[in-house]
Amino acid sequence: MDPQVESVPDDVWISIFELSSPADLARLLRTCRRFNTLASNPLLRELRWRRPDTLERNLEAWRGNPKYATLVSLPRKAVIEVNLDIYVYGGNSWSFMTPHKFLHDKLYAQLPNFGNLNELVLKDTTISPYTNSVLAALPNLRSLSIIDCHFIYLHTTFEANVQSTHSFLHNPNLHPFNFATLSLTSLRLHSVLFPKDAPRGFPDHNTPQHPLHMITIPSLRSLSLVWTAMRATIYDQRNWALPFVDDLKIIIPQFTREPLLMDALPGLVAQCSPNVRVVLEIQHHGFSDQEIKAIRIPLQNVWKYEGPLSFANFGPDGRKLSSLTHLVMNESTEFYALLGALEKLTNSMLALDVCIREWDIELLYAICQLFPRIQYVVVRYRRGVLPVGFFVTLGADILCRLPHLHTLKLLGEEFQPTVDRLKGVFKDPGHIFDESDDDDTGGRFSLDRFFNEDTGHVSNESDDDYEPDHILMKGDLKDYLGGWNRYCKSLRHVQVEKSRWWERKFEGDPWLRVG
Repeated sequence: MDPQVESVPDDVWISIFELSSPADLARLLRTCRRFNTLASNPLLRELRWRRPDTLERNLEAWRGNPKYATLVSLPRKAVIEVNLDIYVYGGNSWSFMTPHKFLHDKLYAQLPNFGNLNELVLKDTTISPYTNSVLAALPNLRSLSIIDCHFIYLHTTFEANVQSTHSFLHNPNLHPFNFATLSLTSLRLHSVLFPKDAPRGFPDHNTPQHPLHMITIPSLRSLSLVWTAMRATIYDQRNWALPFVDDLKIIIPQFTREPLLMDALPGLVAQCSPNVRVVLEIQHHGFSDQEIKAIRIPLQNVWKYEGPLSFANFGPDGRKLSSLTHLVMNESTEFYALLGALEKLTNSMLALDVCIREWDIELLYAICQLFPRIQYVVVRYRRGVLPVGFFVTLGADILCRLPHLHTLKLLGEEFQPTVDRLKGVFKDPGHIFDESDDDDTGGRFSLDRFFNEDTGHVSNESDDDYEPDHILMKGDLKDYLGGWNRYCKSLRHVQVEKSRWWERKFEGDPWLRVG
């Protein structure tokens, strides 16, 4: 190693490594012995396991390598996305072991060894009543996400069940798990899948072992819940109290005519903390335009709404909801229908992400008039182009009237969102600009990196090689940004048509074009 590099203290290198990407750190590990030691710590703080083959080798490394045996206190977050092929019924399929059953047992045996694990994400994998006992063995676990997981009725390891003379799989007499023993403060409970052709005696969604019972954990403060007709029925029967939940997100995959789907929702909100802040997301619906006009959502404390704008009439009389400050549309509409819906919102709106079928600059004038405090504006349109001279009009007539505007994006058809794309917008009301991926896994490091797999790809394309897309307006966006700074000092992020994203971190900084 170069003597000048060698003279840099370890603390300086560690600070640099903490700002580096997992792919960069994985490469640094292999450069020299010193970097191998220093870069291991930030990499191992977050584990992510996706494939059965690499998971097997990861687990063997943690169990058999003396170096990793001393590092079990480092991981703070683990993301398990391993689809285990054990979801099989019929015959004597539970009476023998398979490679994936062995892997299941090894995985859940290893997790309690990470004594400082603070966050666990279980996605597209297998959970069971046995999973609850593993969670109870993680004393520092505070955040849990269960997303698209398969539920099997397993109360112990597969190996112990096979060796036992009595099957633990479908025993209805076992005591329900005491979820109060868990110390979770944050829970994301999304889809939990039960078998369509379950054997006789297999439980349904109302089993006392279902993760839905986790919402009763006394320490829970934040809850993200997929709300279905089945879960609404269960909650209406049990009427659980959630007195300390002050951050609630409700996701409705399909808005239907099921009476309890919406009728039970106000009761859920009422059982939370009096100051609960609610996010409501409606992903799909089957109503006509005429039917939508008659629908009201009697829900209070909603600060953010995602879904068809026509449903944003909260309250039994469609009255304005003063708490609503963030809105994301996932359906496009005509200009006058959009304008009519926006007029029903309060003037305290801070963030708008709207979809319009054809571009109309009058929408921006309406936003200026209706929402003088707006900080974040995204307009997505399917047809039309921005006219010649648009930048001049934007600066002279619109931006000068929006002194608090932080982000402006005007995106044509190729930018039209999907429901998945919209999920990450406005996660934190304190950070208006936030477009991280909803699964919150972030592509962090796993022990897979040590085996030279999935190290990622870093483009060598330089900004000098970039040829800007043609814009149907005179002048480059960069030519106008400096002038807009004089009266729109809060502006930090701008994207118009196909131009690259322009941003600056602080007032007075130069504008930088980024990809």
